Amino acid sequence: MRKLKGWSKMMCTSSTSSSSSEEESQVLQNCCYSAFPRLKELVFHDVGLEFVPEEFRDLLALESLCLYSCTQLKEVPEWIDTLTSLKMLEISRCSKLTSLPKEMTNLSNLENLEISRCPILEKRCEKPTGEDWRLIQHVPR
Repeated sequence: MRKLKGWSKMMCTSSTSSSSSEEESQVLQNCCYSAFPRLKELVFHDVGLEFVPEEFRDLLALESLCLYSCTQLKEVPEWIDTLTSLKMLEISRCSKLTSLPKEMTNLSNLENLEISRCPILEKRCEKPTGEDWRLIQHVPR
């Protein structure tokens, strides 16, 4: 497959209100992300995914990952530490996210972590007593 060298940003949104999370997940899993070697920013908005497809682990140039209103999303993937260029992670309105993976500690380039409107996750990430605080205390912001 030919690589799309110029693409630096991709946004995935729900196409229709009648799309099922299974349909959306299938579409995302069938996309060949290795064709986007320079993708720097990836935004999921209102996508009915329960899990981030493992194919995303190959986006080695990715610097920014945004998860907005992914109300079915159950976890931040354990393989997130393969995204070694990741500088910013934003999570908002993902109410089923209840914790962060221990691999968050390996994201040495992560400069900015923003968690909002995720009540359980926000509580777990509170400084200094939250259960997941130790996983993210290395992040400057």
